[in-house]
Amino acid sequence: MPDIGDWLASIRLEQYRQTFLKNGIDLDVVDELTDADLKELGLSLGDRKRFLRAAATLARQSPPPTAALRPSVSPIHSEAERRQLTVMFCDLVGSTALSARLDPEDLRQSIVAYRACATEIVGRYDGFVAKYMGDGVLVYFGYPQAHEEDAERAVRAGLAVVEAVDRLDAAGEHLAVRIGIATGLVVVGDIIGTGEAEECSVVGETPNLAARLQELAGSGTVVIAEATRALLRGQFKLESIGLRPIKGFSGAAEAFRVLGEVRGDDRFEAGHATVLPLVGRDRELALLVDRWTQAKANKGQVVLLEGEAGIGKSRLAVALRERLCREPHSLLRYFASPYYVNSALRPVIAQLEQEAGFEREDSSVVKLAKLRALIAEQMGEVSEALPLLAELLGIPGTDRCPILDLAPQQRKNRTVDVLIAQLARLAAKQPVLLVLEDAHWLDASSLELFGLFVNQIRQLPVLLVITHRPEFVPPWRSYRHVTKVVLNRLERVHAQLLVERLAGGKALPAGVLDYILANTDGVPLYLEELTKTMLESGLLEVAGDQFGLTAHMPPLAIPVTLYDSLMARLDRLGKAKVVAQIGACIGREFSYELIAALAALNEHELQRRLDQLVATELVFRRGSPPDAIYSFKHALVRDTAYQSLLKSRRRELHRRIAQVFEELAPHVVFAQPELLAHHLTEAGELPQAVVFWHRAAEHATERAANAEAVGHLAKALDLLAQMPENPERFELELTLLITMGRVLTAAKGYGHPEVERIYNRALNLAERIQETPRLFPVLLGLTIHHAVRSELSAARDLGERLLRLAQQISDPVLVVEASYALGITCSWRGEFASAWKHFEHGISQYDIAQHRAHLALYGQDGGPICLCRGGMALWYLGHDHRALELMDEALTMTASLRHLFSRAYVLTWAAILHVHRRDIAKAQGAAELALAFAAEHGFPFWHTQGVFLKGWALAEQGLTAEGIERLRDGLAGMQAIGSGMTAPWAMGLLAEAHGKADRL
Repeated sequence: MPDIGDWLASIRLEQYRQTFLKNGIDLDVVDELTDADLKELGLSLGDRKRFLRAAATLARQSPPPTAALRPSVSPIHSEAERRQLTVMFCDLVGSTALSARLDPEDLRQSIVAYRACATEIVGRYDGFVAKYMGDGVLVYFGYPQAHEEDAERAVRAGLAVVEAVDRLDAAGEHLAVRIGIATGLVVVGDIIGTGEAEECSVVGETPNLAARLQELAGSGTVVIAEATRALLRGQFKLESIGLRPIKGFSGAAEAFRVLGEVRGDDRFEAGHATVLPLVGRDRELALLVDRWTQAKANKGQVVLLEGEAGIGKSRLAVALRERLCREPHSLLRYFASPYYVNSALRPVIAQLEQEAGFEREDSSVVKLAKLRALIAEQMGEVSEALPLLAELLGIPGTDRCPILDLAPQQRKNRTVDVLIAQLARLAAKQPVLLVLEDAHWLDASSLELFGLFVNQIRQLPVLLVITHRPEFVPPWRSYRHVTKVVLNRLERVHAQLLVERLAGGKALPAGVLDYILANTDGVPLYLEELTKTMLESGLLEVAGDQFGLTAHMPPLAIPVTLYDSLMARLDRLGKAKVVAQIGACIGREFSYELIAALAALNEHELQRRLDQLVATELVFRRGSPPDAIYSFKHALVRDTAYQSLLKSRRRELHRRIAQVFEELAPHVVFAQPELLAHHLTEAGELPQAVVFWHRAAEHATERAANAEAVGHLAKALDLLAQMPENPERFELELTLLITMGRVLTAAKGYGHPEVERIYNRALNLAERIQETPRLFPVLLGLTIHHAVRSELSAARDLGERLLRLAQQISDPVLVVEASYALGITCSWRGEFASAWKHFEHGISQYDIAQHRAHLALYGQDGGPICLCRGGMALWYLGHDHRALELMDEALTMTASLRHLFSRAYVLTWAAILHVHRRDIAKAQGAAELALAFAAEHGFPFWHTQGVFLKGWALAEQGLTAEGIERLRDGLAGMQAIGSGMTAPWAMGLLAEAHGKADRL
């Protein structure tokens, strides 16, 4: 069968291909489209006729079903998914007593009428009747099609069912229902049973909670759970019924009785008790103000504010109102709604009711009086307008205001004329700001009316601001007095400012802030909700003017307030949703080559579904297949697609992805081993994952990416803890710990407490499994750690143990390392002759080729280090010239070796030597070189030393204040990373600088 694009081309309507793809319309639904649907999509009258005729022909050509199917309220997905679902449980009150009073046939008719009533109302709000359970009805909102306000739809449906059932007649008996509503994560979609017993199952606590809440509801009431309340955004009046024990659930839970809707249709203001300051929209606001200025000069203007959901269209409209609050003007606001897309002029009706001040309890007489007063105030003359607008608002005619005897089209035309005249009369008194929100949900009659408004305001002091989403194509966009403004995502600096304001001006930890910014892509609504989720997660605590993390930040679930809207976008994709889910498993970005290997679709079908993802702007595409690269526009959309998959399905996809990477992209595995490690981890292939996380860490250290290496090793160790204890696991753990110790030394410094913790764990493990050769790097790390921290007795004992071990194994590489460790220990003890003896022995045993092979194990090259530290020992012994020779030899050697950490070590000690020699010029040059090198390659231990040494040189050159500041910074850095051994010498130099400044 051809795809939708081919079929449209065959009936000469190919110009609408992108529109149909963007709205998720495929051939399987063309026969369900109505004339109103096509009009909303932007088809002209002639094209609508052609489409409907061709759709009818296509339906006749389709093969009939092989068996009669049980009618269902909604289609059922064939594959189970994880989804956020709002569940409504509706129960007929007193059905047992009713059965005793009614004839069985009358009872049956009553229950049928009740079910039909509930089903019709639920369908109106796109709910799915999952099951009839005697006199109970189980309904899902958010399945099989999610909507961005499913909780709200459920509550509206519940209130409507209560009201409608109350009006039913059951053989003279009064009927009433009670309703419970709950929201939560479930697994939905498995089909159980056959024939009449077939049903769509839901696994999770949400349906049970809805049923229990129904038991708490009184006759004719709706009770909702806390999770549902959080999603309603102030749209309803609620009353807490307190904490209630709920059967089958641990602890008490708060529940809420729904009292009714909150008057007014402004969804933005209802959901924002506090409106945040506008951020990053100065240019757009200035344009709106400019168009207002033009409009006041009787040059009416229209501004189309286009942008995706949550981008800030309504907030910008509010900002304009705030800007104009001190200017004399009239304000008219209209709100389209997803619930009234087929209700003629609903935004106009709601606006008139609001302006007139209608209350729910008002009688027809009172409403008519209020409407008369409004018309008199705005238009003066009421005789013609009153009966037309009264009929529009559903107010019955009276003797004083009878309904006009007009044909339907005449009545519609006259009503429209009155509304246009009303606008003109208001504009004659003072400028008018007219705001239409969410035009993408306009009914056909309102769309026609606002088209007339657009035409009529050209010579009126009126600014019409229309907000809409990208899928809506305004018919008036090409008019000269119409300006289109597309709201883009916030830049990072503005997004960060918004987060700071949401956090009350308190700084968030850098990792938390980066997480929020990376996952929200500059969409204000996403920024707001994810920041609130973080603030309410319990992971943050206030510490002065900032927040601190109380624990390691785990991967967070998508904010429940965003889940429905994100899932709705995916559901609209139809069959292309599966491709989006596979892509989500690959990551934020995926290649055509990789998804083609995973999707099990032919090339034409895969490209068609990928085209749909691009057309709906869910993903961006770079290049063309088969070389195309796709990336999700929003991280949260990707996360939603991923989290909707069952865990078992995710594991299988990750396993296949890892397999495809190894088979088809070995170059990627070599360059990015962490990518394969991630997929193996998610696939549950733990031993292989640990190996690749270790490989990723080694790869990172080769690029001096020490922080990343620490992260990779931490993941490997976490996975290892989940594996059974056996000799193989202990061997692997020891390897990881040795690598971690070396990387932490480079990343945080020799004296950091974490270095000691890791090496002590490794020492216990090595002694436990009697791994004598692998004991050496552990003892070496601990020796240097204790020496740097000025714990010299422990360092000497460990150093001597090192030397004995090296001699026992008879490995010259180990001898060099042991000599270096004992040499620095003796140096710090002031035993320079003994230190030189050890350094000299290390130099004699050193072989460049042999040691290069062990660099990855020990993290630094013992040869040049013995040279530079041996030179320092000789300088203390009075051999200045020889000390300089050895230092120069060490510098030359590290330059050719290109081992970064060893180079940083020698550069720093060269500067230290010149400070000792009081050669200010050479000390400054060497300190600047060492400082720049450590900063470039991320070595904090050597960086703090460089800062300090540069400070000494500045103080010696007469820049005493600046020098003292650098000396203080360097000393603080040394203390922070545990470098206790150099601290006394550093304090002496700082005291000397204070003396030069006469600050004794």
